[in-house]
Amino acid sequence: MKIGITSDIINTHTANHWQTAAEGIHKKVADVVAKNGALPFILPIVNAKLINAYLHLVDGIIITGGCDINPSFYNEQPLNGICTGERNRDLFEFELVHQAIQMHKPILGLCRGLQVINVALGGSLYQNLMVQLPDDKIQHEQKAAGNKPTHSILVKSGTHLHHALGDKAFVNSRHHEAVKKLGKGLVASAYAPDHVIEAIESPDGLLQGIQWHPEDLYYNYPKQEKLFQDYLTRVAHIKAHRVELVQKQLNSHTEPNNVSISK
Repeated sequence: MKIGITSDIINTHTANHWQTAAEGIHKKVADVVAKNGALPFILPIVNAKLINAYLHLVDGIIITGGCDINPSFYNEQPLNGICTGERNRDLFEFELVHQAIQMHKPILGLCRGLQVINVALGGSLYQNLMVQLPDDKIQHEQKAAGNKPTHSILVKSGTHLHHALGDKAFVNSRHHEAVKKLGKGLVASAYAPDHVIEAIESPDGLLQGIQWHPEDLYYNYPKQEKLFQDYLTRVAHIKAHRVELVQKQLNSHTEPNNVSISK
């Protein structure tokens, strides 16, 4: 199986001090994909017209972490101090979600990736939990090393996430944004003790978003690797039945859960 992994835009300086933009991924994401028998591909953020070609090359998509999503995409003004992100990356990944749904290519969203899925389907976000939920007892933007869990989550029974993690898990926490309103067709599959949504999914298993970074935890906490293993199992299953699923969609004349995102 081939898994496309979205890249992040990295602004850096070369040895001769010329500023340049690079694209890359967290190596641990590629490592855990390869460790479990799939072939990782980096997907550069380029012209959205290439997304269809990308999706014909891969069987599933992992949307990685990165900067905040521009709040204009869910009809809000940015709060003070909020990074308004890379607009081109936002638009590229929204379109990637829409086309992947149409082509039945399963998506796993990690941290920002969860937020991309939610906003692409018409949901909204808390921009800053500390500001918008000031009585919250959990510090979600932890400074601890990413390989250290910092709080627990409770997983909803009957979800795809529950199959991987069971009733409870311990996760790292490196975010200040979180799901406010769920996107169309999505359900919450895990919550922090303060009721902040920590995971979302579609009931058919095509979409799954995780608010933490399991790629930083799986080496020391095997339960976190099960999350990737379950995702790859769903990719294989959906790949085996993709023609049937697409034909069923055409016969029923149903539209995918796409929501228009203004540019």
